[in-house]
Amino acid sequence: GQQIAWLAVEPTITILLAWTNPWHGLMWRGYALDSRGPLTVLVPNYGPWLWVNVAYSYLLIAVGTYQFIVGLWRSSTPYRAQIAFILAGAFVPWIANILFLFNLGPVPNVDFTPFAFTFTGIVIAVGLFRFQLLDLVPIARDMIVEAMNDGVIVLDTQNRIVDLNPAAGRVIGRRASEAVGQPAFELLHISPDLVEHCDDAAGAQEEIVVGEGEAQCCYDLRIMPLHDRRKNRVGCLITLHDITARRKAEHALQEREARLRVTMEQTPAILWTTDTRLRFTSSVGAGLAALNLGPDQVVGLTLSEYFQMEDPDFPPIAAHRRALMGESVTYEQEWAGNLYQSHVEPLRDAEGHIVGCVGLALDITARRQAEEALRRRDAILEAVSFAAEQLLKSTAWDQRIQDVLERLGEATGVSRVYIFENHVDRDGTLLTSQRYEWAAPGIEPQIDNPDLQNFPWRAGGFGRWEETFLRGELIFGHVREFPASEQEVLAPQEILSILAVPIFVEGTLWGFIGFDECRMEREWTAVEREALRTAAGILGAAIQRSRAEDTLRRRAEELHTLHAISLDISAPNDLPTLLHTIVERAAQLLDASGGGLYLCDPERQEARCVVSYNTRRDYTGTVLKYGEGSAGLVAQTGEPLIIDDYRTWPGRAAVYEEEQPFTSVLSAPMIWQGQVTGVIHVLHDVEVRRFTQADLELLSLFASQAAIAVENARLLEAEREQRRAAETRAAELREREHYLALLNDITLAAIETSDFQTMLQTLADRLGELIDADGCYITLWDEARQMTIPAAAYGELRETYRSVPSEPGEVTMTESVLRAGHPLVSSATRGWPARKTDSVIVTSPGSEGTE
Repeated sequence: GQQIAWLAVEPTITILLAWTNPWHGLMWRGYALDSRGPLTVLVPNYGPWLWVNVAYSYLLIAVGTYQFIVGLWRSSTPYRAQIAFILAGAFVPWIANILFLFNLGPVPNVDFTPFAFTFTGIVIAVGLFRFQLLDLVPIARDMIVEAMNDGVIVLDTQNRIVDLNPAAGRVIGRRASEAVGQPAFELLHISPDLVEHCDDAAGAQEEIVVGEGEAQCCYDLRIMPLHDRRKNRVGCLITLHDITARRKAEHALQEREARLRVTMEQTPAILWTTDTRLRFTSSVGAGLAALNLGPDQVVGLTLSEYFQMEDPDFPPIAAHRRALMGESVTYEQEWAGNLYQSHVEPLRDAEGHIVGCVGLALDITARRQAEEALRRRDAILEAVSFAAEQLLKSTAWDQRIQDVLERLGEATGVSRVYIFENHVDRDGTLLTSQRYEWAAPGIEPQIDNPDLQNFPWRAGGFGRWEETFLRGELIFGHVREFPASEQEVLAPQEILSILAVPIFVEGTLWGFIGFDECRMEREWTAVEREALRTAAGILGAAIQRSRAEDTLRRRAEELHTLHAISLDISAPNDLPTLLHTIVERAAQLLDASGGGLYLCDPERQEARCVVSYNTRRDYTGTVLKYGEGSAGLVAQTGEPLIIDDYRTWPGRAAVYEEEQPFTSVLSAPMIWQGQVTGVIHVLHDVEVRRFTQADLELLSLFASQAAIAVENARLLEAEREQRRAAETRAAELREREHYLALLNDITLAAIETSDFQTMLQTLADRLGELIDADGCYITLWDEARQMTIPAAAYGELRETYRSVPSEPGEVTMTESVLRAGHPLVSSATRGWPARKTDSVIVTSPGSEGTE
């Protein structure tokens, strides 16, 4: 194509120049009339490009003519006549045109070329009708041989290569110039005997392999003798046909047949044939082993005899009957514990007549189980998605858990689904209890089984479960394969297969979710196990979220309560009231049953109980040495303390040993300016309640506030005491001033009054006013008569004191004061002046022997 394009360049330019000649004159420059001859003709004046076109055209004609001449020399007789006629028809117009161009013709400037084509037409006509010019088309045999894909090699009588085509050169790896003259059997690796057989009329044939590895090729080599016209052998012709692709295809076909044969022997399939009476005529396939049969073992038996079934509607029999009627039937049938998919078609002979049935059965038990497992997996994943939606969108997961268990149970197709929660007893033993359960219809629930409450892992024989769960692994399998200690618990519940998945909350084994199968033994697939592990993880996340929300809510409530309590205990109160309020509020804050408060004496290394709130008896006044009991230990260390069971705590105080009034205790120090001033403790008197670290932190915070409040109360109490003392001193001073003023009045009255009786009365009045008494009287002692004589009185006694004189020898208050020599105070005197009074003060004038 590219050569033709180059050959067309000059003609294309010539046509363009002819079209545009008026502009440039390269083809012809004008015309002139020539009348020199017998005819007047129009003679063109040729331009330079015309001679270029003439030279180019004559060159192509010369090359073509040369090819015809060579063909004339090499071609056989029929082809030579055809070529001679073509050359004769072509030479005449060519010569006529040359004579015209160079003005050498018999008539000047007259072109006889058209007349020469008449001769060409006559010659071609003779060639068509005489020599069948178009019937025998010359074939360029050299080109065909050169272009052949098969290799062609020509040998002489000494079996040396005299010629070969490019395909043969590629086979032997030599060019023609290198291979000519070389022995053929050395280059082709063929035996000389094969060359010697080429004298046979049929020649010889052999397959040879050339090359190595992936470049290795296989050829079909054929040797045929060459004879001259006298039947003398002049050499051999060798053809090499590449059969590599065919050999590879045959090899692949053989491998495919071998694989098919192995597949048929190993695939759980059964292939059989029957005659028209439905009697087995053959049976093969690896699937026979599952039926405890060997190849052709059932030959001779009818379908009814093998299946032991005479019912014509039995699917295998009905399918074969339909096949005998020309139908193709597919059906499924369970047999010998396996599920088979069978296909039966009519068996026809060469003429197309039905001569029996041919059937193929595939064991689809595993496939159906896989489909069921996938269906169950999808259902489980949907249930897990439902669980995630229900549990994670609700803060109260325990209100949704029953719906989740039901959905999981229906998705997995089990008998029971349940949840166990772990907890510890007072000895620290790990227990587990069933909290929730779903049971399928017809399955006995176990939620009310007392043996499944407070169940000890290790003591109950389930230590393997605990260790497995702590590693994050699952427990699954058939109960009959479990240890005897586990079977003793599981077998009474009629469990055949079980799957248990641990539930972790904040990295701690919270419990597990279990799945029981009580109707048949079941295998738990990896997909099911992982899906249910995901469900357990979602459940753990929901519990953790609920705990976190409960903790936040409780923390907010506690902080609010703590704030209110802080305001309460910060209000002005006397110290005893404040201490009692602190303990009461602490118990209320932590929902404790009781509590107490100890104040510390660092000098004596003692802690004294000052408040005992809601305890079995009042422990107020109990003194504990530092390091004794929880209060003494906290007072000594300054660190808070949690005791789950005080009854078994080794540091318990002896004072509480006998009564054991409480179980769990929470103690926190009250610290002021780096020194422990007291200890607050709250307690539970029931076993099911335990304090947590969060409780400890809250009580410690409260104790800090309480320490500040107690110190403030102490300071306030001290200030009040100082104020009261100051007020008392001021009152005493005012009273003393008042006394001094009255005494001054009395002294002045005694000095200024000359009458003794008047002086006594003035003295009684001033004394009554001085001591703010209801009554006051003055008596004189009559030494001679040994009796008292009323002298003066004040207040209520003024009218009556003179009417009740003492009898001689009667012991009176006046006499007692005189004899004692100092004032006397009595709250229960007898005698007339004291019958109507609460107290009497009697004093003497101070001079012995005077009245």
